[in-house]
Amino acid sequence: DQPDNAERVERTGAGFALPLASFSSALAMPLLHRCLTAHVVRSRAAECRRQFVGRPPVSRLMEWLESRVKPVNKS
Repeated sequence: DQPDNAERVERTGAGFALPLASFSSALAMPLLHRCLTAHVVRSRAAECRRQFVGRPPVSRLMEWLESRVKPVNKS
């Protein structure tokens, strides 16, 4: 996805970042396997998920913001 998202996930311990420039399936597969099997990674991912459960969807925020933005006059 986005580099900063991958770095954030890695900082939380909920996964691993793999720079696009060095991406290959040979490098990605072992990291994916660790994400799916390592107890500590799964536990941290579940903890991160709990922080978002029950929060309104981002789409609601976007609708709210768009409803408050004045249209740009394109003349």
